[in-house]
Amino acid sequence: MSFFDFLVHASLILWILFGAGLIVSLIFIVPKVLKAFASLERIGDAFTNRLLPIMEHLDVAAQDIAKISNAAMSGVERLDETVDHVTDSVDRLLGVAEDRVSEANALVTVALEEAEQTFVSTAGILNAVRDGFGGRDRRRRKRKRKRRRKDRWLLGGS
Repeated sequence: MSFFDFLVHASLILWILFGAGLIVSLIFIVPKVLKAFASLERIGDAFTNRLLPIMEHLDVAAQDIAKISNAAMSGVERLDETVDHVTDSVDRLLGVAEDRVSEANALVTVALEEAEQTFVSTAGILNAVRDGFGGRDRRRRKRKRKRRRKDRWLLGGS
């Protein structure tokens, strides 16, 4: 037997021992691993059973939140529509108010012009009347003087 044959046989024996040890260890380890997996499965089932009511409550809460958010969104949409409507109404009201102010301004301008014309006309009339009354007074005074003269003649005066 050569050294090479010895190495081959020794390696085959080592591989057989290693394989046998692996098989024996697997025979002892596999049931323990299966027990561990069974324990893990029981723990997972227990965890799932405990989480299931929580998940159901979370699902109900999520549905309630969805309903609340939908209601809030519809409220916000209605509020937005109302704000748009109010904005349009205010714009129309401002347009009407601007028109009314412009009309009032024009009316005030016309009224002021008419008042100025009336004031000037009244002043002219008052001046004319005053001058007319002044002339009338002078004419009256002249008539009175003439009458006095006539009355003097009737009374025998000169």
